[in-house]
Parts: sequence; C-alpha cells; structure tokens
Amino acid sequence: MHPSSMELMKKFVATHVKATGLEVLDVGSQAVSGGSYKVIFHNHKYTGLDMEAGANVDIVVKDPYNWTEVPDGKYDIVVSGQAFEHIEYPWETIRQIERVLKSGGLAIIIAPSQGRIHRWPVDTFRYHPDGMIALGNWAGLETLETFIEKKTFWGDCGAVFLKPLK
Repeated sequence: MHPSSMELMKKFVATHVKATGLEVLDVGSQAVSGGSYKVIFHNHKYTGLDMEAGANVDIVVKDPYNWTEVPDGKYDIVVSGQAFEHIEYPWETIRQIERVLKSGGLAIIIAPSQGRIHRWPVDTFRYHPDGMIALGNWAGLETLETFIEKKTFWGDCGAVFLKPLK
C-alpha cells in the first residue's frame, strides 16, 4: 500500500466515519507491500477479502464476481484500495460491493489514474472521477464525492459512495 493511498483512506475515515465498532470489509485486502488499511480501522470490526489466502485475508472468495461467502447487507463500510486496477470486470465487483453493504452504508474505492503497468496478475484499468461515478451508477450507489491526487506517482483517484436507504 503506498503512502498516498493510506493518507486518502485516513481522510475518508476522518470525514465520513463518526461511529466506532462498525463492520468494515476490505476488498483486495492482501498485504502485498506497504501494509494495509487494517491499522486505520482499529476501532472497527475489520474483515479482509481477497481472491487468495495471505497476510490480512480473512475471507477467500471462490468467484471474484459472486461472493457467496459474504451475506447480503452485512457491512457498514466497504473499502478497496489499489485493487480495482487489477480487476478484469470491475462493474461486477461494484455490484457485489453494493450487495454486501447495509442500506445507508458507505463504500470507498481508491485506484490509480496513472503510473506504470504492475500486473497482479493483470493490470487492466486506470480511473478518473467520471469512471468512478459510472461504476457507482451501474450498481445503484450514490456518489458522495470523487477525488484525484495528481501530485503523486500513481495519481490516486477515488470515490465515496452511499447505498441509499430502502
């Protein structure tokens, strides 16, 4: 996890997360390099989800686009950083994020808008605010904010989404 992504996630928590003890799901949680978001969510019930077992992974899903291991509406917050550029069909992943979020829950996605190719095992997309908004719209999530940090190597782009109350 690179430092700018950690700073953006800390800003999300400071701005949007007022309660403690919330259920948090981290999509693409495996701690490959530079740590994980788990330290930021130390006052919450943090669960890491990934495609393979490893450090910081609590749930290994068999199908990346159908998380049968995760019940509907379980999580208050879903986070994903530096994973979406490695997902071949991110529109399917955002639908799973919407499905596992509680009504009124928040999601944040952070992914590069620039930078070198870095396959893990693939490197499929770079993101911009309009792309993040489109993903949220596809899944029926309301976009609360988008951002892009162009001053860093990766140019992290992100969005904060709200699952509307039913």
